[in-house]
Amino acid sequence: MTSKLLIIAGLYFACLPFSVAAEDCSPFGALGVSRQSNHAVAEYSTEFLNCSDQKGQKLFSLRRFQLGRDESQLLVNPQTLKTVILKSSCVSCSAMRNADYQNSNYGQWLDDSMSSPYPLQNDGIIKGPARSAAVAVTIDMCPSRKGISQKVYDRLLQISVEQGQGFPVGVAMTKAWLESYPRSFVWLKTQLLQRRLDIVWINHSATHPYRKNQSLENNFLLSPGINFSKEVLGTEAALIGAGVTPSIFFRFPGLVSSREQILTLGNWGLIALGSNAWLAKGERARAGSVILIHGNQNEPAGEELFLNYVENKTADIAWASITELLVLP
Repeated sequence: MTSKLLIIAGLYFACLPFSVAAEDCSPFGALGVSRQSNHAVAEYSTEFLNCSDQKGQKLFSLRRFQLGRDESQLLVNPQTLKTVILKSSCVSCSAMRNADYQNSNYGQWLDDSMSSPYPLQNDGIIKGPARSAAVAVTIDMCPSRKGISQKVYDRLLQISVEQGQGFPVGVAMTKAWLESYPRSFVWLKTQLLQRRLDIVWINHSATHPYRKNQSLENNFLLSPGINFSKEVLGTEAALIGAGVTPSIFFRFPGLVSSREQILTLGNWGLIALGSNAWLAKGERARAGSVILIHGNQNEPAGEELFLNYVENKTADIAWASITELLVLP
């Protein structure tokens, strides 16, 4: 009798409902950045799908890859232009419909980036909407033997303290600089984690090739033998491996590109980002400008011009991230 009761009791408890831990569907890293800098990224591939997360938020999927043990996707919010990395099991995706793409802020800017004419230099998006009163600061981190322009970043941190919020800045990162200065890269990540800088990570190629005394038509990423996929997609994967979430923006080295490259970039879901205020070239910032300076100590004149601009205009400047600058009402 006792054994039968135990068996019956066992069957009873086996049928009771029990709680299963919900899957962790939080984005990759706090604020899109992980303290870890050695994530394993594999099987990196492109796609273009219409998705939604578990909260029903609409997202477009641009990449699918293995992140550690998890199949993951790089997705963009089609209205805010912000990217996020989520586990594939946490999103539902279907084929992209023309209406979803064409009616989105992202779709409009991507089409603008891919449209003709195709100038050799400074193609893509170079400024915000005509009605924009803000400016976006972008800092190129090209390969360098000199490291980081600390005084530029320190000035941004001062403004952050003065305004009580993280300073919005686009950091155009090359894989070569990232690998040469891992401690400085971690320092940049830390400023984001501490909400002192609000960083949009712009892809600036892997190697940033440059050949002195060569024409633009045969220089930078137009140099012979360039593997465009490795320069672009390889850098994205490297950024994720280093613990940050890449944006939808790509800045061509030297701002030099071809029609074919612009269209390929667009087919990968990326927007070419130029500038109408490369300060070291004498271009002046104004409302709606995308400011370009270098943060690798290779262009000290641009650094000084930027610092002077900040000192003379700080009270009048509305700072914005590149995503904020391009968001249409």
